[in-house]
Amino acid sequence: MKDTGDAEFGGTDRFAVRRRIGAGGMGIVYEAHDRERDAPVALKTLRRINAQGLYRLKQEFRALRDLQHPNLVSLGELVEDGGHWFFTMELVPGRDFLSYVRPRALASGSLWAAPVLPSALRDTVRDTADFARPAFDEDRLRDALGQLARGLRALHGAGKVHRDIKPNNIIVTDQGRVVLLDFGLALDTTDADDSTEQAVVGTVAYMAPEQAASKPVGPPADWYSVGVLLYEALTGEVPFDGAALSVMMEKQRTPPRPPSELVSGIPPDLERLCLDLLAFDPAARPDGDEVLRRLALPVGDDASPPARASSSLASPPFVGRARELDALRAAFERTRGGAGATVIVAGESGVGKTALIHHFTRSLTWEGEPVVVLRGRCYERESVPFKGLDGVVDALSRFLRRLPRSDAAGMLPRHASLLPQIFPVLGRVECIAGAPRPLQPIQDPRELRNRAFGALRELFCKLAERFPIVVVIDDLQWTDADSLLLLGDLVRPPDAPPLLLIASVRSEAAHVVDSIPGPVIRIHLDRLPPDEARALAEQLLARRNLDRRDAIDAIADEANGHPLFIDELVRHAADSTSGDSSISHLRLDEAILERVDRLDARSRRLLDLVCLAAAPISQAVLAQAAEVPGADASRDLATLRVANLVRAARASDRYEPYHDRIREAVSSVMADDRRRAYHARLALALEASDDPSRTPEVLVYHLEAAGRVADATAHAEEAARRASHGLAFERAAELYRTALRLGDYDADKRRKLLIALGEALANAGRGPESAEVNLQAAEGADPTTRLECQRRAAEQLLISGHIERGLDALERVLAEIGEKLPKTPARALASVLWSRARLRLRGLDFTERHESEIAAHVLTRIDVYKSVAHGLGVVDTIRGVDFQHRGLLLALQTGEPFRVGRALLEGGAYLAVQGGRAVKRGRELVHRAADIAERTGDPYLKALTAGVDGVASYYEGRLRPAYERLRTAETTFVEQTHGATWELNTVRLFRMFVLRRLGWWTEIAKCFDDYVRDAMRRGDNHMETSLRWSCNDVWLARGDVDQAKADLESKTWLPPEGRFHLQHFYALRARAEIALYTGEARGFRERMADQFRALRRSMLLRIHDVRAEVHFALARCALVDGDLRTAAKLARTLRDDGVSFAVAWGILVDAMVLAASGQSAKARRRLREAILFTEEVNMRLFNAVARRHLGRLIGGAEGDAHVAAADRVFADESIAEPERFAEVCCPFVAQSARGTA
Repeated sequence: MKDTGDAEFGGTDRFAVRRRIGAGGMGIVYEAHDRERDAPVALKTLRRINAQGLYRLKQEFRALRDLQHPNLVSLGELVEDGGHWFFTMELVPGRDFLSYVRPRALASGSLWAAPVLPSALRDTVRDTADFARPAFDEDRLRDALGQLARGLRALHGAGKVHRDIKPNNIIVTDQGRVVLLDFGLALDTTDADDSTEQAVVGTVAYMAPEQAASKPVGPPADWYSVGVLLYEALTGEVPFDGAALSVMMEKQRTPPRPPSELVSGIPPDLERLCLDLLAFDPAARPDGDEVLRRLALPVGDDASPPARASSSLASPPFVGRARELDALRAAFERTRGGAGATVIVAGESGVGKTALIHHFTRSLTWEGEPVVVLRGRCYERESVPFKGLDGVVDALSRFLRRLPRSDAAGMLPRHASLLPQIFPVLGRVECIAGAPRPLQPIQDPRELRNRAFGALRELFCKLAERFPIVVVIDDLQWTDADSLLLLGDLVRPPDAPPLLLIASVRSEAAHVVDSIPGPVIRIHLDRLPPDEARALAEQLLARRNLDRRDAIDAIADEANGHPLFIDELVRHAADSTSGDSSISHLRLDEAILERVDRLDARSRRLLDLVCLAAAPISQAVLAQAAEVPGADASRDLATLRVANLVRAARASDRYEPYHDRIREAVSSVMADDRRRAYHARLALALEASDDPSRTPEVLVYHLEAAGRVADATAHAEEAARRASHGLAFERAAELYRTALRLGDYDADKRRKLLIALGEALANAGRGPESAEVNLQAAEGADPTTRLECQRRAAEQLLISGHIERGLDALERVLAEIGEKLPKTPARALASVLWSRARLRLRGLDFTERHESEIAAHVLTRIDVYKSVAHGLGVVDTIRGVDFQHRGLLLALQTGEPFRVGRALLEGGAYLAVQGGRAVKRGRELVHRAADIAERTGDPYLKALTAGVDGVASYYEGRLRPAYERLRTAETTFVEQTHGATWELNTVRLFRMFVLRRLGWWTEIAKCFDDYVRDAMRRGDNHMETSLRWSCNDVWLARGDVDQAKADLESKTWLPPEGRFHLQHFYALRARAEIALYTGEARGFRERMADQFRALRRSMLLRIHDVRAEVHFALARCALVDGDLRTAAKLARTLRDDGVSFAVAWGILVDAMVLAASGQSAKARRRLREAILFTEEVNMRLFNAVARRHLGRLIGGAEGDAHVAAADRVFADESIAEPERFAEVCCPFVAQSARGTA
């Protein structure tokens, strides 16, 4: 916030300051020229900007922003520009009230005491002249007093109290129009927070006794001030004068002297009115209607148009909905307990969804809750990235900017600097703009988006730790896929931020929110029951001062409980003189169009443009499109706002239809030629503007609708590129499709756009669609491009888990290069052995050549081999190895360093997974590749080197080094490479395997949640399933057996039928561990015999990890079955394996075999051996299991100490039920335990 001190405000690029009009302790008012609208305005700014002053300025603006009445000053915009805050308003030339009604008054001193305010809220105080006692102008006084009464009546009807009525705050123009100004102290009586304010504010001479006594005030306080004003107009002096304190005290105990005792010739009716207004009892004072009647002026709306305010300021009546409010309250209370909650409010258009949510959030503040409410809305035709959360993040940015910098900085997430990438508005938050950037720019756009998503989630988590948070999104049916993905990421358990998300959605589109994860409460909002419909009609009629009780039943019955229809029929009744007959059988669209038809041509044109606009649109653009001068457009839009046909959206100068039904009604009667012409005008106005609403997406919509297809196409391309840069990949894909649909491209240009579309779809996680688009791009292309597009298509299908389709695509790609897939695993194995023999004969030396020296089709062939190896590697390992070896041989032959290094590393990984002596051979390949990576400095090769080194260390049983190298590889892939999805997935899976061996379950749980969330963001169903099945015991550690089972039954992705794949093995092992956890493992081997046989036939047992895991699972089940011979045999196999974790498992199983055989002493020795060994090899949790089992065998105090020490480890790792989880790790089957089994 910029402190301007007492320096003169010099204006802005838009507002040129002409002269200073007036100044006071708080503010300065200037005459200015609005260059954008080409209109004069008054501009009020602050002398000195501080929190209280800024609050007062905003309060003054918002008190009247949406209120329109000829006797109230019309406000324009609230603006912050370069640290300067100000608002604009109607420029009203004239003189103050007393100067107008006492034109012969003589200046002779000051009658006004200083306003009594809290020190930070001192209002403007001006020295003014005392007035002598010549006769007042009675005609002027009566007319001006009547206008003032109408203005105040309108203000009070909107739920506001001025609290500072005095001569300087009332201007009378040369034409005799009375205008009430200065709403800095205005009170909102509909806001519980405002209406309970009891500070002494106002100008002492004019304030009511209750106001001076710090009591709650309402409209009667303003009428008292009018009494003082009238008294001064009649006599030339105020009723009570002197020091401020004495005046305040005098008002509490003494009635004023009648004016006729001071001045002769006072009209009796004005004297009676004056004294009644000055009554001590607020209830005894006349209100606006009574004042008008006593002045013999019309009370109805024939004398002046009514003042109306939008629902944001003058809250509409709210009736009923108790059940729905209770449900919202219960959801909010859930968040107070630390859990997130999502509520979807569904209902037909206009049934009151927004009103319900607004009433609920206001009720939280009425109850004194320190709640942060972040509101947003989706717009049907708005085309901005992440539009579902755009308004919410706007509100978030405003909230963060209001916080002290230190508080905001304390809530920043780790990757805060990435947030402006998806929501540029957050760059306006100082601490986010200054957040440290990654040392290495993140290359992969998907990873960049993932981190930005994670940062937003973390920000909300930290925010919710400090404040209760309610996020409101209206009209979520108009959201986009990117927004749903982000929204799902925000609220997805576990560890979701404990906020309340409330979203409204139309009933017919409620399915769009089905993808929102976590507990979702659905509220279906029906029409109001008859009694509540009548109550709403009665209140709406009363607010319009209509005595039409005879119409209440007719309105309620005709509306059939629909709140919007009730409101529209009340408006119709207010404007109609034909009685109930005009209400019967009236349709909502007809009622709306009747009002629209009464508009003048210029206002109707503006309304048409607002209804056609693709998104909320600025006044300046509307004025240009309508060919209306800025000042006229401002007045016409004010008229439309008064009529509740349009409303300000988000920012004060952007307009949208008041309700979608208004848009629909107006659009339905618009002729096609007029529609096209208006779209053309909007497009031209937007093209000529630098308004924020001028986005390429909006221009595409209007240009296409106007028939300017070529221009629309160009903007669609630009918008697609911008959306990709903004990480809105779904939006980018949609825009590329639009460009392709509209554009008349030659074959090459069209192919380039198809390839860009394919990349956007791949980044959005839509692999099958990306594949389809790449295949389209391949049609008619040159051989190299065709093969590359086909390769990408196959790769996307395989990576996204569509194995059968991917294999079919691969076979077509391979056919292009004269290759084919081996038909059986046995043939694949034979091919692998042949390739290895060739590699041994050939050696690993190569002659280095630059890529440009090698034919493009040869490089593509190597890349095809890589794609096949990647695609098959995690489902059909043997065939994956086959093509990896073919690729390595060809890479060595060509000598291109990057491809050689990549092939060597992948070959090293495939060798390492076999375990035993193969790990050593794999190491040789890794060392060769590491030299290439170091020499070239290529980040991909460096990351892959670290990853394969970690895999090799894992199979060597060196768990700590494996963990460190895999973590390094993950970080490097994420931050320095692009498109390495397969490699990153593989590294993450192996990192989880290492963590499971180490027993670091707290970190396992965090990584599992992060990795699953990331896979879901990317739409990578294959990776999600692999994680959920391979790390299913995460749920057992959390004590959630039901979720463990549910993950195995999930149909997100299923391995191809006909073969036993790696994922089938993960699921088999997970089922065994669930059975061990639940005590249902007896007979598991028999129940799953077919699965175990399929596993043996699959050749997956050639993978060391699979082999060791199967032996361990069978050994544990054998222990439970009492098959000690089989368990002992498998224990020996594991101990002889030579890899640390397998050896540890063998020792544990062997100890339980001994215990179950009654050899307790040997079992204890074996368990002590297990404790020493697991400690040496860093297997923390298995160490605790061995210690726990030993304690149970020993018994007594020593045994209890061992069990307690073990359980502390389980507690440190957040294991919910240590005893049951220990049974998963290795069942306790001592002889006594077997006897009771």
